[in-house]
Amino acid sequence: MSAGFFGLIPLLFSWLACFWLSRELAARRIIHPDWRLSWLIACVAWGTLLTLVVEAASQFRALNAPTMLGTWTFLSLLLGGFAARLAAQRGKLAASAVKEFFKWFKLSAQAQPPLDVKLMSWFAGLLILLLGFIAFTLPTTNWDSLTYHLPRVLHWIQQGSVEHFATNNTRQIEFAPWSGFVITTLHLLQGSDQAANLVQWFAMLTSVVGATFIAQHLLALRSRTESPDNIADGAGGHFCARVNSFTALLVVTLPIGAVEAITTQTDYVTTAWLVCFTVFALLLAKEPANLSHAIVASLSLALGVLTKATMYSYALPIVLGLTWLAFARWTASRLRWRLAGIFVLGFLLLNVGHLVRNYHCFGSPLGSPHILALERNQHISFGGTFSNVIRNLLLQTNTGVAPVTRVINAFAESLHRATGHDLNDPDTTYAEAPFAFRDQFLVTDSYASAPIHLLLVAVAVILLFVRARKHGWLLAYGALFVASFVLFCALLRWQHWHGRIHLAYFVLLTPLVAVVFVKYSPRWLVALISVVAAGFVVLSMVHNRSRPLLDLKLAALPRERQCLQPLAGHLHEPLAQICDDLAAAHCERIGLKLGFDDAEYPLWLMLRRHGFNGWIEHVRVENESRSLSVPGGRPDAVISIAAPQSPPFTIEFPHQTDYGLFTVFWSEPASQWTQFMRFDFERAQSRLMTSADTELLFSHRLITFYHRAARGGTLKLTGSVTDSSDVVVRHNLLRVTTNDGEATLALDGHPVSIELSIPPPESAIKLAVLEPGASGDGIFKLRDFHWSWETDSANPVTNFPPPPTRATK
Repeated sequence: MSAGFFGLIPLLFSWLACFWLSRELAARRIIHPDWRLSWLIACVAWGTLLTLVVEAASQFRALNAPTMLGTWTFLSLLLGGFAARLAAQRGKLAASAVKEFFKWFKLSAQAQPPLDVKLMSWFAGLLILLLGFIAFTLPTTNWDSLTYHLPRVLHWIQQGSVEHFATNNTRQIEFAPWSGFVITTLHLLQGSDQAANLVQWFAMLTSVVGATFIAQHLLALRSRTESPDNIADGAGGHFCARVNSFTALLVVTLPIGAVEAITTQTDYVTTAWLVCFTVFALLLAKEPANLSHAIVASLSLALGVLTKATMYSYALPIVLGLTWLAFARWTASRLRWRLAGIFVLGFLLLNVGHLVRNYHCFGSPLGSPHILALERNQHISFGGTFSNVIRNLLLQTNTGVAPVTRVINAFAESLHRATGHDLNDPDTTYAEAPFAFRDQFLVTDSYASAPIHLLLVAVAVILLFVRARKHGWLLAYGALFVASFVLFCALLRWQHWHGRIHLAYFVLLTPLVAVVFVKYSPRWLVALISVVAAGFVVLSMVHNRSRPLLDLKLAALPRERQCLQPLAGHLHEPLAQICDDLAAAHCERIGLKLGFDDAEYPLWLMLRRHGFNGWIEHVRVENESRSLSVPGGRPDAVISIAAPQSPPFTIEFPHQTDYGLFTVFWSEPASQWTQFMRFDFERAQSRLMTSADTELLFSHRLITFYHRAARGGTLKLTGSVTDSSDVVVRHNLLRVTTNDGEATLALDGHPVSIELSIPPPESAIKLAVLEPGASGDGIFKLRDFHWSWETDSANPVTNFPPPPTRATK
């Protein structure tokens, strides 16, 4: 266990304290006694606290490790102490409480559920553990995470606040930030991004917990019982256990869920908050006067919106359903106003900070007009919505069997003609991702089809329609999310990546599927579906291009290279060389001029690994956030992809070095750097020369140097060539070879002095003794060696001090 992990203990204990408190409330019958509700309440309470802590610390520019450690230690002790006091009042704080726990555990272990229930539960549990292990041991490789999810976390930590900052990628500031709040807190407490993926993984676990409760609640609706507990006991116990285990298995075998749970994306986190909101909305529909249900529902909704804007379309049908109940079933107007006030206050409490920051920067609380225009349908129409419904469903029909997929695609294409729209209608299609039929099996962390789950949902809905009179409430539940899906298609342009946004719909519909199939199909069919779903998710994980599980070499790479390797491994070498050169220049302030979708996060990791602890900022920002540029210091160097050529910029940064896709622009002082390296033949690597390297050994009568600089200049080498007896060599020749040619010097017993005109950025210099030594051993040395570098129109640099880390070639 690393020391960094101990920093997470206060954060973990605070969640446990929230869970303990909710169990105490359950013991007093203030909330429902089901432990799953206590789990969800603990998540909502903890998420609310974390939001308030981050926002409050940001107001004082105190978003840093000491503040987070002190605050969460205090909160964990406060909450734990309060829960302990409540437990002591009940007389359950003594050893008897521990005995009761072990008694419950023993009774649970003695229960003998059917074999199929055990197998489904074991598989779901093992898959969750496997995904947790992957999430903790390997960094995210998701492109959105590398471009804006994680870079903004480091910008926040750098400035000690979650205030907006100037950026060339406005998604870093305008998109909902709650997941980033958690990752920032984890990073500050642990000192690294080791636990960053666990946010999504824990959201998956919470979704499983909530989905099983919803399944049990739907059973109660189907059976018209007063409480889901009545289903779980007695003769119906095995039936309920089968529904719960089947629900859990269907959730964890969602392909897009399995590949997203090991990333720092936000779709599973949003899904978890939607699950919480759905659970407490269902309870609120039954008990509208229950204040705790209303508070938790409102905070769940607010946290979902603070995580991702898709929560608006996810939750709107549920909100409208509650509104209809308020006016159609609840007669007390005071109750309506109280619930409306709770939801409005909960929303504003958590979201006002981000909405205000967006408004000040973009003139709209929802974000920049550019993003809104890019993602929303230009016109809302029946044909356009129908077109988007078909194309979105096609994202879930890649079966992995090409002939089957082609048949489905052909049917969908013929059906789509009835919409009257082109498959790539610009009004309803994301411009950067044109629609295309896919018949080859493809899995990435943003695209993974769920054909089995889609088929199960379709069959379940058909079965419910056949028995509509008997299952009206179940149909109403399913209709909420079908309506949400249609609303989503009506509002947003089709994108290839929308399949991951469907995750929430699948998770919320799996309880319905489980209830229907366990009720109306034989046990062997449920078992067969489970096996097929389990096999398909394993196949998807193995074929995940974003995180190839069978690539064992990936784990041995440096963390920043692991981030890039699956999708953009070609970027590692130029970025690594850039960081070497910036370290050699001893820059204290670095500017970034990147595009809207460039991987910024690996650059931060590499710079920190090279010892850079200075300021990193976006420069020459051309969008609305340019007004947020930090006044004051000018960057020492600018890393650019869209290389600016305007005269003001080139005057400020008159020297540049190309690194393939990237260009670094150097200010006059920063351009003075140089790196002088000698190739070590024994270790097959280059190492930086230092002032202590005054005696060098020729290897096979050859010494190879490499020189790097941001600008041209003159390299001067001096020293004496001696034999193995330290006698100065006479009557021999020294050949000097550079990129521009070669020259031969006579060795006459005097020190040699070599002046070379070296262009930027890199040159190889080889010194070779041409004739074997007189003693015949062929061993030569270069003694009293000294080198100096004089840039064009600049003062000479002599034995330039090495950067914090040594470069290898």
